[in-house]
Amino acid sequence: MNTSLLGRRQFLARTIAASAAAGLRLPIRPSCAAQPVKPQVTEAGWPGWRGLARDGQTAWLPEEFASELQFRWRRPMSSQGLAGVSVSGDRLIVVDRDLTDSQNIFRCLDASTGAEKWTYTQQARGRLDYGNSPRATPLIDHDLVFLLGAFGHLACVELATGHLVWSKNLRQEFSVRDTLIWGTCSSPLLVDGRLIVNPGAPQASLAALDPESGDVLWTSRGEPAAYASFIVAELGGKRQ
Repeated sequence: MNTSLLGRRQFLARTIAASAAAGLRLPIRPSCAAQPVKPQVTEAGWPGWRGLARDGQTAWLPEEFASELQFRWRRPMSSQGLAGVSVSGDRLIVVDRDLTDSQNIFRCLDASTGAEKWTYTQQARGRLDYGNSPRATPLIDHDLVFLLGAFGHLACVELATGHLVWSKNLRQEFSVRDTLIWGTCSSPLLVDGRLIVNPGAPQASLAALDPESGDVLWTSRGEPAAYASFIVAELGGKRQ
């Protein structure tokens, strides 16, 4: 097996201890088995990767669907949508790429009609396998949305307007040397007032940011970035 691929597959296991030492390990709760724990995001709906608890489950779906589902609306996009969608209230966040293939486009749509409420664009040139659209699912937290492109461009915008709150390029800020064939994929995680991202730099394999300002709170040494997204779980009775 290619050693670089093997290293990526071992990344999550190796990083758990490092992230715990850097402050991601949280107060102990009584549990022996690994149990998924809801992250800090408290909005109902589908606020990020795999939903509210990042476990692909929700209480608001019916037990059965009608035998023939009808389209409520359709909307053309300018490129492949490689990331998941996020929903809060009547707002649906989807990812896109412009026709010149030089900008990421994040669209906020009316969930009932598909009408566009706002767009946010990032200048992000490059070439990846399987297209250049963002892979990471947008993360909604109350009145903010965190948007991450495949080339490491991270932005925080207002959910209501799409106005920029702060932005940074993770690969540039943390001097990432590794080149990801499929781009930056790990969806941001919000827990205990920290926005956890996965730059994959030697001195910043993981990084915790202040979600309101983007300031770096801590970094953790480790492996190059992986293509998976993190969850909060109880492992051996410890929330981490």
